[in-house]
Amino acid sequence: MDIEGLDQKGITIKLENYESIFSDFDPRPFAIRALSDDFLVAVKQAVREADSSAVHVTFFAPQLHSDVEHEKTILERIKSHFHKHHTLLEKARLQSIKHGVFLILVGMSAMVGATFFASYDSQRIVLDFFRVMLEPTGWFVTWFGLDKIFSLSKEERENLNFYKKMAKSQLSIMHF
Repeated sequence: MDIEGLDQKGITIKLENYESIFSDFDPRPFAIRALSDDFLVAVKQAVREADSSAVHVTFFAPQLHSDVEHEKTILERIKSHFHKHHTLLEKARLQSIKHGVFLILVGMSAMVGATFFASYDSQRIVLDFFRVMLEPTGWFVTWFGLDKIFSLSKEERENLNFYKKMAKSQLSIMHF
């Protein structure tokens, strides 16, 4: 199949050989081998420029390197890599949200405590000290918790989006 006949919405990557996908420093079999940083950077750039949320990546390899079993293993390895990293990033995001909710609860508890000490009818300096300490602490921890829930850095958002797209992507190998 020639390159001009491809769907323009898909991503095409030309390979010199199967080894181009994998790290030069990892001698393990294709099924567990680490992906090359250059490969990941190239795919990430291509996906960033792609319009749609669904991605179809076609790898072009020379006909003389054709090996159906290797190709199947390679495609499964690439897919598992993206799925694994998407899952890890999603877990980290959910953990950040849980931590944010915990901080909000701690902050609100501190403000409730400050309210209690403020309304307690006593001239004791210790109670005033606790009130003075708990009010700003409560506000700070609450706002910090909200920040943990709602703010994702641009890089984290891009990585999560990239791995999500690639985890759902269709992969194929063609020969030239």
